[in-house]
Amino acid sequence: MTSLVPPVVALQPLWTPVADALNLRALPLHAHEIVIAAGFYHIIFKYLTPWISAQLLSRRYRQFSRKEALDWNLQCVSMVQSILISWLAIWVMKNDGVRAMNSEDQEGRVFGYSGPAGSVQAFATGYFLWDLVVSLQNLSDVGLPVLIHAFSCFTVYLLGFRPVFNYYSCVFVLFELSTPFLNIHLFLEQLGMAGTIWQFINGIMLILVFFFVRLVYGLYFSYHWMQDIWSVSQGQSVKSAADELPESRTLPLWLLGIFIASNTILNALNIVWFGMMIKKIQRRARRAAEKRE
Repeated sequence: MTSLVPPVVALQPLWTPVADALNLRALPLHAHEIVIAAGFYHIIFKYLTPWISAQLLSRRYRQFSRKEALDWNLQCVSMVQSILISWLAIWVMKNDGVRAMNSEDQEGRVFGYSGPAGSVQAFATGYFLWDLVVSLQNLSDVGLPVLIHAFSCFTVYLLGFRPVFNYYSCVFVLFELSTPFLNIHLFLEQLGMAGTIWQFINGIMLILVFFFVRLVYGLYFSYHWMQDIWSVSQGQSVKSAADELPESRTLPLWLLGIFIASNTILNALNIVWFGMMIKKIQRRARRAAEKRE
């Protein structure tokens, strides 16, 4: 199977210099999907969300402060992205025969490549490129952890076009399964429905899905990913940047450093965010108890 969106052959020379410079041999096959995804999410953020929100929530949306409107628009994009990319990743994991063959051994999971998995990787790269740009433009509003998350995700998904860890692109993008519940929680707060039974039910779902997807599932596959890296690197010896052969299957030290650091940062952020959720629930429980007294 090739990429899900057929590449535009006439445009491939545009991406080739960047791909050659960064040794991203699969990038020309998917660069158009990165551009499509980034443009799609920009249109949702800049035009569709404000227009639809103004139609459906006319009075409430116009009462939002600048930051509230920004948060709302970002959450709408995040909602669309998380649903689309999760569905697509699951579909590819179920139907991509090449990816299934790559899953059978460590070399395949580290260096194997399939077009549909590359497309999932490209759509995720496009989203995180958009997310990175918007986070830089609104850093004082979104905060440094969000910027670090966007930068780390964009970096690892882009560098995966060497190709490397193509198999794991679908695995780790399923972190997004918890995002719809987070967005619903925030939507309810912004619509004045904080503390309602609906937010309580969604909050329970958010805690459960976040815990099992981002912590249990995420740390489990991070461990197996590290095992694959260790086994493959022991079999071929990890190369320094100076020794790297552009066309060979190698794991240069700088590349390993970036991927391992990014994976560690993302797992740490998930743990921190989960802790913040628990503390928020505890504060609300205390306030509810005080009101009853």
